[in-house]
Amino acid sequence: MYSFTPYALPFFLAALVPFSVAIYSWKLRQIKGIFAFYLVLILAGTWALVSGLDTLTADLSLKLFYMQMKITTGALLPVCWLIMNFTLVGKRYLLKGYWSTLLLVIPMVTIGLAWTINQHNFLRFDFSVDTSNVFPVFEFKNGPWWFVHIIYSYILMAGSVAILVNTLRDSRNLYGRQAISLLFCIIIPSIPDFLFNMVVSPVPGFNFTPATYSIVCLLLGWALFRYQLFDLAPIARDTLIETIQDLMLVFDTNNRLVDFNPAARKNPDLQFGLSLGSSLAQVFAFYPELLKASLDEGLEKYEIKTSTNGTTNFYNLEVTHLTTTHTGMPLGRLFLLRKTTSQKNATEELKLANEQLQNKLLEIEQLQTILRDEAIRDRLTGLYNRRYLDETLQREVARVERSGGKLSVVMLDIDHFKNVNDTFGHQVGDVMLQHLGRMLKDYTRNSDIACRYGGEEFALVMPGMSMAKTYQRIEELREAFERIKLNCGGVALQATFSAGIAIYPDHAVTGEELLHLADQALYQAKTAGRNCVKVYDKPTIYNFTRYTKTENLHKVKEFNLTK
Repeated sequence: MYSFTPYALPFFLAALVPFSVAIYSWKLRQIKGIFAFYLVLILAGTWALVSGLDTLTADLSLKLFYMQMKITTGALLPVCWLIMNFTLVGKRYLLKGYWSTLLLVIPMVTIGLAWTINQHNFLRFDFSVDTSNVFPVFEFKNGPWWFVHIIYSYILMAGSVAILVNTLRDSRNLYGRQAISLLFCIIIPSIPDFLFNMVVSPVPGFNFTPATYSIVCLLLGWALFRYQLFDLAPIARDTLIETIQDLMLVFDTNNRLVDFNPAARKNPDLQFGLSLGSSLAQVFAFYPELLKASLDEGLEKYEIKTSTNGTTNFYNLEVTHLTTTHTGMPLGRLFLLRKTTSQKNATEELKLANEQLQNKLLEIEQLQTILRDEAIRDRLTGLYNRRYLDETLQREVARVERSGGKLSVVMLDIDHFKNVNDTFGHQVGDVMLQHLGRMLKDYTRNSDIACRYGGEEFALVMPGMSMAKTYQRIEELREAFERIKLNCGGVALQATFSAGIAIYPDHAVTGEELLHLADQALYQAKTAGRNCVKVYDKPTIYNFTRYTKTENLHKVKEFNLTK
């Protein structure tokens, strides 16, 4: 039934190669779109295997069976080629739905006619075996549908070629080599197939096209593993890359420009030297700092600032290292530049608004401080007011009660102040009040609280100060105030004050009582002739009439006890 001939060997080799590539590439089966690739390999291998077996037999029935197998694989191969190429160039979506079904209509009719070939003459008829050639050849005549099948197959193959040529025209890098590989895979078997259909063949009546599949499938395997046919699919930049507004530059491992998208070519802000094969130095010639940063393989992010026609723009650069999906072999780097001028301006505006807000908050805080000061300070003298005294005195009493010690409360009143206002006017009176206010600040400690109690009355709260020390300090203040001379219309005006002192806890244990007793002591000073200081004592009022200064010691010159 079978007789060996060396002419079968090229076909068996052509069958072995696609099956081997299919088995070897099975580890890549998870890759999207590789199914059509497997179908091409299996159909090519099957066609070559059947053609090899066809050369070994002269049996008419076997020859007829092999012819039916070859017609089946030959009808499906162009469709699979087209689908695979659409997948690789990222346009598989064009063949979804009824388009895929339409592509299969004529091949399925052809296959149906092949397997019912004994019942009609549409495809082939008048079969015989010619044993006069170097191996038995199956002879036949072509029916009308055969030419429909051939024309349709060539249309599909031409479509695949057109897709790859278009891809090759737009390709700028590794994708171009992939496209060239696939073009050869289509052209190589098409030549002997075309010659066979033109009745030009080394062995009349026998199609040697399957014998070329050893070369074709080796090229497919080379494109798959050397040029990462599916790792970098699609080979032509898909619609996303073509229409994306971000600038994309692809450099190979030698830092040569191998690809860029239309946005990079049309960008008006950045002056890149976009020429395929250009080095980094040529591409970034106008941006030395960017060039220096790009030479660092570890670069991941960088900001570019550029000015065009007086307009400043900002771009963020992100660098991604490209590697094969499965082997991790480095392929180069992808430079993605995104315009961030709007975001940058928005950030600056937000920063400015935040600064303005902070300034406003500071102003508000300052106004709140001013308002608080105005609420607790006397506007004329700058001393605390009675409201603040009421809030603070009891707190000071509680603090001294916890820690122990003394707390002195002093009430002062300018003598004959009404006469000053009536005689010289309120402006002079205000000046006198201001002078006394300044002296109270100068003659008191930071811990003391000086207040304008109302009108010409003043109050002092002096924590931690004994009776004698308080009397000494207020007496010094009284003497200093008495020495002041105010110039009023050529008249030297002098004034005095009277003061009363109450001590915690000697006289009282609450702030209200201390103020009351200090006010009683002040009244005693007024009734004693004014211009003196009185200390309250239960129920005795001590009258320390005068201190005199000697070097560093104040001594009591006169001490009278009044009951």
